Amino acid sequence: MIMKLFHYIYFWLFYLTKIVVSGMLLSWVILTRARSINGGEITFKTGLKKDWHKVALFNLISMTPGTLSIDIDPSNEILTIHLVDMSDEADTVKTCKKLEELIRKAF
Repeated sequence: MIMKLFHYIYFWLFYLTKIVVSGMLLSWVILTRARSINGGEITFKTGLKKDWHKVALFNLISMTPGTLSIDIDPSNEILTIHLVDMSDEADTVKTCKKLEELIRKAF
């Protein structure tokens, strides 16, 4: 029970930090190089088993500035995510994996 509470608190601290940092980075990108932004789509295969965990991940990604979840494939395993700047692709995948892990542990 104590570990679950720890993971729950850590999950929200991690996510809120990501929102603030992403918001600042997106603002910087918009202010400094608005004409050279190269948006695009990526796919992310989720390992979450419960449907509501997948929906939570889908929504959490959409609420992070600079990213937007577009679609979940019919098998409910692959998310399509739009990025404002494709140079953030590696960081986005890393963040998705971390969110997935924290969702699994906290909920």
